[in-house]
Amino acid sequence: IALGGISCSDVCESTAGITDALRLPFISYECASSEILSDSDVYPAFTRMGTALLLAPSAIVHMSSWAGWDHITVASEPSTDGLQYRERIRALLEEGGLTTSATSSSASEFENMKTMM
Repeated sequence: IALGGISCSDVCESTAGITDALRLPFISYECASSEILSDSDVYPAFTRMGTALLLAPSAIVHMSSWAGWDHITVASEPSTDGLQYRERIRALLEEGGLTTSATSSSASEFENMKTMM
């Protein structure tokens, strides 16, 4: 028996905090924006089935040199979690020498999302 399928990072963190005490493995395909969930000492029963998104900025910085990118616009949903995560990503990109800007729109506003892209 295992727990799986949760994707919101806040819910993943709170759930992962109790699954070890319950001796219940926790497997998630999401929770990519949570840095702390990568710490297997803190969350030994949690397994992420994908890559933590905080690894993406270093890959983007590396790709930017051969792609000729000097500016990246980071799009996010307007939730508190989404905006905080967006700012962490921007800071990491800027540390890598890129300039950034930000925009946001909710997933339900499809036309706005298309315009941003």
